[in-house]
Amino acid sequence: MSAGELDRLVDSGVRRAVLRVRPEAVDPAQFVDVGAELPAWAAYRVALARPDGRHEDHTVLGLPGMPAYDVVPVPADGMDETGLADRLRSVHAMVVTDDSDAEVALTLRAMSGAVPVVAVTTGTLADVVADDVTGVLVRRTSDVPLALRSLLSDPLRRQSMGLAAVDRVQARFDTAVVGAALEGALLDVLPRSVAVAS
Repeated sequence: MSAGELDRLVDSGVRRAVLRVRPEAVDPAQFVDVGAELPAWAAYRVALARPDGRHEDHTVLGLPGMPAYDVVPVPADGMDETGLADRLRSVHAMVVTDDSDAEVALTLRAMSGAVPVVAVTTGTLADVVADDVTGVLVRRTSDVPLALRSLLSDPLRRQSMGLAAVDRVQARFDTAVVGAALEGALLDVLPRSVAVAS
């Protein structure tokens, strides 16, 4: 659950004390940036997160004056981790417009590979992407093209955000970190006698 989801549950009457935020987890070792060179072509490559493989509608990225780019479909299903890692390493940025579990997982994998993210600030995405540090958060889908154009036009900013993204994933979303947080949350809700006995 994200911080935003927690707030919505509290607003609906659930006591905050019984809720815990457990972030998504990723194994950064599978998506590490191995220094692979991006393809040598004039167009930028932009990954558009589509867990179901749909990529026919790219209007979210359209803007007059946008640098030339190719859109790379990144489906969550039907691609092994190695293929997905190679695909993500081949792009300059990723665009994410929905905070479904599958798209959040794709976002974390992209960040593990030093790919900066442009995301709509909804639910979990606002917890995963640190605005102007690991990527750019926008309020509406219609704001994506301007944010993407700004990011594509500044290679140093992209590189800085990519490196920060790797650090953020390792510090907050590594499977070991999330596992330890989950264990701590479970121990908090166990009766003290059971926790001590274990």
